[in-house]
Amino acid sequence: MNIKQVEQISTFLSAYPKDVAEAGIEAWRTGEIPENKIQDSMEGRVTDVQVDKKYTELTEETKQFLREQSEKMTKLMPFCKCGKQFALMGVCPSCPKYNEGYRSKYVCSCGFEEFFKQTVYDKIVELKGGM
Repeated sequence: MNIKQVEQISTFLSAYPKDVAEAGIEAWRTGEIPENKIQDSMEGRVTDVQVDKKYTELTEETKQFLREQSEKMTKLMPFCKCGKQFALMGVCPSCPKYNEGYRSKYVCSCGFEEFFKQTVYDKIVELKGGM
């Protein structure tokens, strides 16, 4: 495993509450999805997404998973003042904003960013109107 992969894993895990991250790690380790409130509160599930490959090199199952997740997020995301739809992403753990307590942000292709102290998971729950 190289440093880039470790950073990607760290960024991914920092976007979720501790209990969700721990349940995901346990599911990965055991190969069993837990039948509990955490699973029920998460729409979709994390699978073996090959983040270190180009899109054209991904398996069809991974491409389908990414398309489905993208469609779900498109229905939730608000729009920037410029008229383009925001993307929601985690804040990099080595970035200054992370050290200020920010965990997620809206990003627009026009360059606008809006930071939140909520995790990506909590922001998605908020966008869905709670769970």
